[in-house]
Amino acid sequence: PENVFLCGPMAVGDGRRNSVRLLDFGLASRPLVDSREVVAATTVAGTPTYLAPERISAKAPTPASDIYALGVLFYECLTGQPPFDGRLQDIIQGHLRREPVPPSLRLAQPFEFIHRGVEQLILRALAKDPESRPSSAGEFAFTLRQAMQAAGLLRHSDVSGQVTSPRADLCEALVDSAPLPMLIASPTGELLFGNPALAQLLGMRSDELHGKLNNTLLGKWCPRIERDVRQVLSRQKALRLPLTIENSRGESRGGWLTLAPYKRGGEIVGVCGVIALLGEVSEE
Repeated sequence: PENVFLCGPMAVGDGRRNSVRLLDFGLASRPLVDSREVVAATTVAGTPTYLAPERISAKAPTPASDIYALGVLFYECLTGQPPFDGRLQDIIQGHLRREPVPPSLRLAQPFEFIHRGVEQLILRALAKDPESRPSSAGEFAFTLRQAMQAAGLLRHSDVSGQVTSPRADLCEALVDSAPLPMLIASPTGELLFGNPALAQLLGMRSDELHGKLNNTLLGKWCPRIERDVRQVLSRQKALRLPLTIENSRGESRGGWLTLAPYKRGGEIVGVCGVIALLGEVSEE
């Protein structure tokens, strides 16, 4: 945290109260390094409190290693302490073998409440398995924005007087009012966003649209949906899946779920999906 600085506006007309600056990149590593350099970085230059389990095991650093450190930083910002603290041996053992206590359980009155989406994102970032963490900083930021929106929090840029794009407003209104269920999922099969039509189809509240796709009705209708997500991302091509759903009266309807790569800032951060059903949509 001592390398994360909050700085005042640098330019005239910048309405932000402060900007986040990262200083001191002496710990930066190349994605592909010699194994001896990994050991040196782990044992000499690394800060144990923020080291990912794979770094402690002297494996090559990856973007997932930085996501883990970011998760530790977020955890500390919310609770006032890192997930694993104490003696060096206790910290190392915590990273390697112990599950972190959820931040909400660490907080006392009156600050015990943390939005579930924020807490789940932090715990995902602290997963022992790098494959279970958000795949990129872009996915982490996107998921955080969705959780903040669900919690009724505004991003700092939203309150700085910055003019909102009329096109962005129209796109948001279109998605919210669309009769076709729409979704965005992460590369690991986490439901990141769904419009009201999707919530109605799945019988969920809009603020409940998160978690593994397999744990929703989509997982029942498409048992291999998470594998299909990976296939779409690996091939970078859209995929149309047949659907057969049943309502509460046992009536069946067919349709399709179309999945396609989802890009943000020129980087693929997940998949977007649209569900089209045959026949009229009846009220449940």
